Amino acid sequence: MECTLRGAELNGLTNLTAELNARGGYAGAGEYDLVLANPPYYSGFRIARHFLTAGRESLRAGGRIIVVTKHPAWYEENMPTWFENVTMAERKGYVVFEGSARAGLTM
Repeated sequence: MECTLRGAELNGLTNLTAELNARGGYAGAGEYDLVLANPPYYSGFRIARHFLTAGRESLRAGGRIIVVTKHPAWYEENMPTWFENVTMAERKGYVVFEGSARAGLTM
């Protein structure tokens, strides 16, 4: 988290909030504009599901989530269920998914 905040400072970004939380109950839930995630590749996507759930609960309607993975099939199947306007792009051996939060959707 410190690296994120330092990088924002070095780039002149003043409207950034970073939170490290493994239990849920996020400060400002439903108010974030952007969630970035790089879930680990193990646990049968149980951890990935947790990342997407936390991301959806944290975003305001129309907010964006960006997820980086090397195993895109699960995300390709599941992200459109919880997010709209889902896109994917390959970058240097990784796949980047992006989607927008829907109003009133809970997971």
